[in-house]
Amino acid sequence: SCVLKEGFLIKQGAVVKNWKRRYFVLTSDGHLRYYKVKQEPTSHKALPKPLGDINLCCQCDALTREEVLESINWGPAQRLTAFMVQTPSNSRSYYLIAPDSQSRVGWMCALKEFQQGVRDTCECEGCSEEREKKLLQEVSLRKQSRGQSQTTSSTRGSQSDLQDGQGENPASKSLHACSCSVHSCMCVFACVCVFNQYRQANVQKQRRRRW
Repeated sequence: SCVLKEGFLIKQGAVVKNWKRRYFVLTSDGHLRYYKVKQEPTSHKALPKPLGDINLCCQCDALTREEVLESINWGPAQRLTAFMVQTPSNSRSYYLIAPDSQSRVGWMCALKEFQQGVRDTCECEGCSEEREKKLLQEVSLRKQSRGQSQTTSSTRGSQSDLQDGQGENPASKSLHACSCSVHSCMCVFACVCVFNQYRQANVQKQRRRRW
């Protein structure tokens, strides 16, 4: 097993509710062990026998202090540093304090990622039902997105057809033809008027010559 996360945390005692500094090591085999050491070890072989071993099964959960609903005396915890690990196997909750908020974020991410990996491969009834629910939700979301895309494409097609239909409207075609014919008639009428005026001018000239 490989080490996923390690570092110092302050833990509340199980019987005597005091707070003590312990060195925690989270490994890929699902164990969160804590040790009594004064300094960070140079290697894991130098670690003594663990004082405790938290078995992180699929039903375990990690919650921040803000997510915990029950009233708890968090002792020396500063703002955004405390969190809790629940273990249903022995019905115990471990109350922990990180050195700072960034360290708590690192521990929460490591625990959440490990738990998600365990639940994705666990064959118990609860994990299987959770995976089925997620699968159904993904399928439903895909169907909704496909339906929305089809509706959008059909709406665009209807609008383009309507525009094409409006461009080929027989009434508009006949109206355009009528306007063209009226314009032609006006042009012919103007030509006839000019011709008549020219003809009358020629007649008057011939009469003057005769006189």
